[in-house]
Amino acid sequence: MDSIARNPDAFVWIARIRDKDKYTYSHCVRSSVWAITFGRHLGLKKNSLENLALGVLLSDIGKTEIPESLLIRDDILSESEYEMLKKHVEYGVGILSNCKGINDEVISVVMTCHEKHNGTGYPRGLKGNQIPLLGRIAGIVDFYDAVTCPRKAEAALSPSEAMIRLHHIRGDEFQEELVDEFIQAIGIYPTGSLVELSSGEVGVITEQNEARRLRPRVLLILDRHKQPLKKQREIDLMQTLEGRNGERLNITSCLPEGSYGIDLSAYRRNFIERFLGLGNALFHH
Repeated sequence: MDSIARNPDAFVWIARIRDKDKYTYSHCVRSSVWAITFGRHLGLKKNSLENLALGVLLSDIGKTEIPESLLIRDDILSESEYEMLKKHVEYGVGILSNCKGINDEVISVVMTCHEKHNGTGYPRGLKGNQIPLLGRIAGIVDFYDAVTCPRKAEAALSPSEAMIRLHHIRGDEFQEELVDEFIQAIGIYPTGSLVELSSGEVGVITEQNEARRLRPRVLLILDRHKQPLKKQREIDLMQTLEGRNGERLNITSCLPEGSYGIDLSAYRRNFIERFLGLGNALFHH
């Protein structure tokens, strides 16, 4: 995230998001990680990748101008309340336009990340290729994180359920080809998924194997009797021979959020911190 270091104003606004609403802040950080993963998969050049990541990270800074009572609502908003919430895009663009070192491509990501392929998005109702590529990418990662890590945790979809949802709305809300590429980039069992292995053990996926998507690295949490392991350990399904008769372990199912009372939020945060190489820098300043 060198682009943040080069833009001290951006860091100040990120801190303001965190102070205003920690959920929105965490959502922006997670979404930027997915954006980097997806952008790398698509082969974006370094400058575009940095602009994408920074744009997604700053996509909700306009919410610093929205009443907190509106941000934390977990019920359905009235039409007037929703219109007020949508103004965060306008506010965000205004803030960034006055920040030194923030270029037009970053501002474009903030301006277009809520547009939809079918023209039902906001603020301008752009359609298809009227939406810049980075804005289309930002919209997909924003959706993915919002449904897998919603403010109301019990409403969360598992990563695999989110992929199914995305597949259903591809060609409608999001560009079909980009959704297909996102599914390839993130994997059938995305990082952060809770899975059960052929041994009966339960774990969370910590890293993808680009050559064999069905054999990622898994942090084991529960033993085959579904009891917490005294010492959690990470295994590589490409190499580990712990199944019956010494065969490789396989993933047998992707488990719903909250299965066996497991809270995945801490595991996902650790993954993001490791991915960004930031330790506690962004999360605990």
